Amino acid sequence: MSKRIGISALALTLYLLAAFALSFAPELSLWHGLIIFMPVACLMISLAWTVPHPDFREAGPAAHAPIEDLSNPTRKVLWLNGPWEFKLAGERRTHRLDVPRPWNTVRGLEYYTGAAVYRRLVKLPENWSQGALFLRCRGANYRAVVSIDGRQAGSHEGGFSPFEFEVTDRISLDREHEIEIVVDNTLSATTVPNVVCWNNDGGILREIYLETRNQIHIDDVYLLSSPDLKGRADIALIIKIRNPALEPRDFKIEIFSPQGALIHENKIEGWTMQSLQHRLQINFASLWSPENPALYRCRVSVCEDGGDERSFVFGIREFECGPDGFLLNGKPLRLRGVTHIEESPELGRTQTLAQMKQDLEAAKAAGFNLIRFGCFPTHQKTLELCDKMGLLALEEIPVWNATVLDFSDPGYQQAAEAQLREVVLRDRNHPSLLAWGLANSIESDTAEARWFVERLAGIARGFDDRSVYIATSDPEHEMCADLVDFIAVDIESKSFDTISRRVEAAAKLGPPAVLFHHGDQAYRPAGSRSAGAPGTEEHQALFIRDFIAAFDEHPQLAGWAVSSLADYRDPSNFAGPTPFARRHGLLTSAREEKLAYAAASKSLRGEKTSEIAVRERRLPITSFAKILAAAWAIAAVFYFFLDPRQTINLAYNPRAFIEGDPLSWRVILFISIFTALNLAILIYRFFRAAPRKMLGSIDMPFLRIISVLLSAEWTLFLWSYFTIVWFWVFDATLLHFFLPSKDISYIFAVTAALSLPEVLFVFASFFRVSLIAVLLAFNIWKLYLCFSVLGLMGTIAYVVIGPAAVFIICVAVAEIKFHILKYVRNML
Repeated sequence: MSKRIGISALALTLYLLAAFALSFAPELSLWHGLIIFMPVACLMISLAWTVPHPDFREAGPAAHAPIEDLSNPTRKVLWLNGPWEFKLAGERRTHRLDVPRPWNTVRGLEYYTGAAVYRRLVKLPENWSQGALFLRCRGANYRAVVSIDGRQAGSHEGGFSPFEFEVTDRISLDREHEIEIVVDNTLSATTVPNVVCWNNDGGILREIYLETRNQIHIDDVYLLSSPDLKGRADIALIIKIRNPALEPRDFKIEIFSPQGALIHENKIEGWTMQSLQHRLQINFASLWSPENPALYRCRVSVCEDGGDERSFVFGIREFECGPDGFLLNGKPLRLRGVTHIEESPELGRTQTLAQMKQDLEAAKAAGFNLIRFGCFPTHQKTLELCDKMGLLALEEIPVWNATVLDFSDPGYQQAAEAQLREVVLRDRNHPSLLAWGLANSIESDTAEARWFVERLAGIARGFDDRSVYIATSDPEHEMCADLVDFIAVDIESKSFDTISRRVEAAAKLGPPAVLFHHGDQAYRPAGSRSAGAPGTEEHQALFIRDFIAAFDEHPQLAGWAVSSLADYRDPSNFAGPTPFARRHGLLTSAREEKLAYAAASKSLRGEKTSEIAVRERRLPITSFAKILAAAWAIAAVFYFFLDPRQTINLAYNPRAFIEGDPLSWRVILFISIFTALNLAILIYRFFRAAPRKMLGSIDMPFLRIISVLLSAEWTLFLWSYFTIVWFWVFDATLLHFFLPSKDISYIFAVTAALSLPEVLFVFASFFRVSLIAVLLAFNIWKLYLCFSVLGLMGTIAYVVIGPAAVFIICVAVAEIKFHILKYVRNML
């Protein structure tokens, strides 16, 4: 913090010195210098607060217990969680940072994007046999490069999928070794995702450890269950064995009932192959369901002293996607779910076991039977808890808002395929997991999208028999529905008519349809003076109640999931009602219940919802703006009758107007009052109700952010204030270069006169005039007024070059901190 303050103070000092030096120039004063150098000073100070300056001296979040849950008796595990040496790429000084934990929890690195280096010395315990040694990590975002003693051991891409490297020949028992991991969370055109709607936490986010295995060991076990729904179930096991020398070994397969009794045992003798298949039948099978989460246990072992073994739990159940919806164990199933973005206030994307349990128990207690982990793979422990608690789950890879340019890129394709493969191989034995999500809100109305989705579906189905789905925000033009088992409609609109039209369009595609809704935000606490207005907890509770009533039994839906379980951070929402955060949660980020949680719980249980207190709403911003606009119009008429000639001069001869009016402050006040209302009404009309043909897809992320920004009451006033600053600082600054001999009051009067077209621009919204026609007419008028005062070159600089320069500076600052160009790319 002190470094940022120091840089800001230095920039402010240089700003004052430069302005003082410029005041000695002919026809300029200190006031002129302050105005001219203000944009540069603002840029320098803003960079000081956007460039990361980590401060490790300040107290960070409290230490937590990592999820160290491995208990295989035949494999030794050395957990590498805890303190590591840490430094940003390019820095010399190292610091201490606990693992697992994102570096974004360090003050000064909250929004850091880039590379960082982790180092740690490791020495194996003396009683370890060498065998085969693997370094395993459950998740590091995004790209991780692992080196041991300066030699690269491997690299991995994908922030939330596991990876491992064999390091048998890199680590010995007799000495210490240095493990270095370079993690880079920079997103690019070939990363999956390349656009995020959540906090892009960087670092080693999940547990990391060294694990010994025998030279002959079991790599993976895949179990398929097929119940006949009459008490019997066929089980098929596919076992992958690492046996490079093809030595004969005996293997034993054991199945234990949910009560712990051994119900099947089989021994295979002298097996030399690296793949083993086994089939069996279970009688009196207990089927897994949300009401009865019965879990069996399977153990596969190598029959020798200290032989390797693999043990896991599984459930027997049958999930079908039919034309009339979903069936679980032959019974109709309606999904009633909530979307969950895994995040805690203290540890970001890193989750503790207690936090996982708390979130899942909250979803279960509210009455939801499904939890959707969007839009990235969850921690494997979370699915284990879902198995035990009887919560259905949907898991997705972060192919989100991808364009044709993305999935036509071989690098993007390979990254998506690799992450899908890793997640499917990790989680395919969990009975709670219903389906794999392949993509969300991509441009799936193209031939390239069909090829991409078909390839992903083939990979998922090649490794697992579960259903696959995609989420679309444009079902009317969807071209990939026939490639998946069901389709999800992803929508943000609060209009139930709009939602119903999208659902009807999805129902015509063939597969069952599920509704993913973004929910309603609540950033004002319950009991506020505006209770019931948009943004309040009361409004959110009413929406959730009405949403469940409207779509829970919808005949064209097989289920729904609403966002989200808890509030979470989102730097892409840089101008929303709560900047850098999504407040759509039924719980706050601190896991405190909002009114919507209780409303959803009672609605799901069929109970009568408690009365939600709604107060009389305050006057909407647009009505308030129109009242003031009418007052301004009355004042304009009064001003015209006082001096018609001067008013007419203002419209076509600003120089004559200024020279003929000794009280220039009148016109300054006259125009600046209405400036504060100009964009408020225009933006409300043209961005909230603009036709899709003008703005493209309103569901694209950058425009979604704009719509959130402009629907908030306080941000409209903020935008109006920015308009005043634009007119009276930037415009006046430019005019100094073209009218150097004039005093400041003359400059302000010219600014006001040249701003008249923008001021009157607002009246177009009252008469619903075409935006294109208004832009053409008023810009021609603006050019004429400028030409009459400034001449040709002044007009070009004032109308085109100046605004373009300021716009570029603003975009550059936003890009440095928020990387908004990736959103613009998606918009285009």
